[in-house]
Amino acid sequence: MKILWLSHQSPVSFGTTQLRCYQPSEYLAHANHYTKVQWIYDSNIKLDVDLVILCRVILDKATARIIARAKAKGIIVVYESDDLLFELEVASYFKKIGRSQHVDFIQPRLDAMLASDCVIVSTDYIADKVKQLGKDVYILRNGLNNSFLESAKKLQRKNSRDDSKEIKLGYFSGSPSHDFDFAILAEPLAIILDKYPNVRLNIVGELQLQGKMLSFEDRITRKCFVPYNKFPEEITKVDINLIPLELSEMFCQAKSELKYIEAGACGIPSIASSTDSYRKAINNRSNGLLVESEEEWVSALSYLIENADARLRMGGKAKIDSFENYSPSVRTRQWNNVLEEIMEVYNDVSKQRKNFVISTIYEAIVHFKFIVKGIQSCLKNKK
Repeated sequence: MKILWLSHQSPVSFGTTQLRCYQPSEYLAHANHYTKVQWIYDSNIKLDVDLVILCRVILDKATARIIARAKAKGIIVVYESDDLLFELEVASYFKKIGRSQHVDFIQPRLDAMLASDCVIVSTDYIADKVKQLGKDVYILRNGLNNSFLESAKKLQRKNSRDDSKEIKLGYFSGSPSHDFDFAILAEPLAIILDKYPNVRLNIVGELQLQGKMLSFEDRITRKCFVPYNKFPEEITKVDINLIPLELSEMFCQAKSELKYIEAGACGIPSIASSTDSYRKAINNRSNGLLVESEEEWVSALSYLIENADARLRMGGKAKIDSFENYSPSVRTRQWNNVLEEIMEVYNDVSKQRKNFVISTIYEAIVHFKFIVKGIQSCLKNKK
């Protein structure tokens, strides 16, 4: 099987491209498939494959042309998303986190998804949303690569049973949207830092501290950016991993359990907001803790801070889970099975449309759509 991933973001710098393009490409290459990852705006894209997987792309002229060319060649086109980026109902959330073009951010991704043959997503929650749109969908959860797991093995921190030692909490941010997730923790953390003088906070990633947290800056260590291959090194510096998410937001409910498995691979227990994916991944008080309110955050933090045995036990179970259920061998088998099923289901469809007429008509429709949008934009500006 020959598979080409085309990413909306630059393959060398964007975390999602690493997780949802390069990692599965690596899995399948080890299973003797031909794989390649490219930026969708590269000038040298060759469509000589069986499957094209579009990662988070928008439907613009370049993407429309690629979809048309692929379908004309009988290539199966798959849309891939590990976030709820195509659901118009989350526009208000994007507006809240500062994405001014919130609707324009979503609609082109929805259009690209609808133009594809089928969809691959990372969570059950996203899959349900795709099904509501009438598209066939396959779930392939996030996993870890061999490099991450090997680093985790070497670096795993041995937590002391001396409860009086310094305890480090870890928050591993990503995009600026996490400012709103972290706000959930502001009050509970202020209470914890005031109650336990031996507790410190490590923050990795973009984050704006506000309110009461500013008075504890001398106990907060920050790193704005860390390459993904260095994450295990940072995770193993902490004792407890924090995963706050806004439970009322659809976008947050759609998030995968990635932060749990990354910490788990390093033997570090997590406290996570009880979203759909984390409820499925974490057995509460066994391989981690689930919380739904500020009071529960304070209670969960206090419990793990005061109980080194519980930290070791939960971290150990999370590690077993991460290595057994999220490893490259498991993900390779799952990706292989799903893509083989997609090939079997859509092969006849792709062959039937393999002609120039369909390609020409499809591309003409897409170009007409962009012309109409341009006219509408001009008329709107004149008003």
